[in-house]
Amino acid sequence: LLPIHGWVFRPEEDSRRRQAALAILHRLLRLRAHDPGTEMLDRRARAFLVDNLGDKRVTVRVGGVDYSLPPSGANGHFYEVLRLPTEIVAATGEPGVMDDPEHSGDRWIPFAAVLPATDSRQAGGAVHLLPDGGLSVISDIDDTIKVTHVGRRRKLLRQTFTREFEAVEGMAELYARWQAAGAAFHYVSRSPWQLYEPLAEFTATAGFPRGAFHLRHFRWREGHTLRADADRDLKQRIIHEMITNFPRRRFVLVGDSGERDPEVYADLARAFPEQIQAVLIRNSSGESARSERFSLAFDGVPRAKWQDFDDPRELTELRLPEGFS
Repeated sequence: LLPIHGWVFRPEEDSRRRQAALAILHRLLRLRAHDPGTEMLDRRARAFLVDNLGDKRVTVRVGGVDYSLPPSGANGHFYEVLRLPTEIVAATGEPGVMDDPEHSGDRWIPFAAVLPATDSRQAGGAVHLLPDGGLSVISDIDDTIKVTHVGRRRKLLRQTFTREFEAVEGMAELYARWQAAGAAFHYVSRSPWQLYEPLAEFTATAGFPRGAFHLRHFRWREGHTLRADADRDLKQRIIHEMITNFPRRRFVLVGDSGERDPEVYADLARAFPEQIQAVLIRNSSGESARSERFSLAFDGVPRAKWQDFDDPRELTELRLPEGFS
């Protein structure tokens, strides 16, 4: 079963709406025309200022077979779960199945949109062949692996739109060790889908393991403001579905204290006590593990199952499930 997610949109390169939106962002961030970061702002904001195209059908090719996907919704996004023939998935060397050269046995299936012969664009992705058993690390992004400053609005916007993304020191090395021991990775975040490409580039460049992304929908609404779709339980719902779909896998949840990760992860740890092996919270808000917030959040969760940390090196002695260290 291969989940596929796509987005159909038309760029608004020279529209008045785009120019007005960029002007608002420039004023909000107090940027002048020649300030450092202006060019990056224009580039990263471009994905937020597009026409989403609904009711568009895309055909994808996987392992030499074409699949017609459901039409895109009003926000331009479409989703489907494909059931591939087992011979394509199982056969070594079969077209469409590739092994990760850096990690033996880590297999991915690439897929690509089928476009007219006159269209030179390329659009596609890859799906991880995830075994029924094993260990998955579910990681937040902002202030967990990437310095974002979520609690400070203007600083957050500057970090997101005007600067190269900065990795939290030591996290890539920690994740690389876990990956070498056999862990798979999933990045679940409230960051918007419009930032998927720069985020994927950041994780690859910074040395984080390749993994699936699960992000949040943002859209430009009337009144010229960027607002998130109203789903505060998005992260919890996504992780709950992942754990339910893989009842034989074990999970480690990694987040930070800047938003609701302690509360969300603790709820999941209570719901899946056998599958969730550890909850790890980076202390980005300066709170102590002995604070009232942590005591309330982790009520009923064994203390040996959760840990807060300031420096990833504090986790070097963490005992993961047998076979993962």
